Amino acid sequence: MLELTGRQEKFCRAFVDVANGAYAAREAGYAPRSARMQGHRLLKDRRVRARIADIQA
Repeated sequence: MLELTGRQEKFCRAFVDVANGAYAAREAGYAPRSARMQGHRLLKDRRVRARIADIQA
């Protein structure tokens, strides 16, 4: 399985804390203007979802 980027890892950790994709994307360093779209895109990624599940376990 491919590794996550640093921003993707930050997104996963932030998402576990707040359960809000747009907020987690902003915390991970994505542009505030595109945070909602990036959060949605990231949550559709199997690797990101798997990492979130690992963190929550």
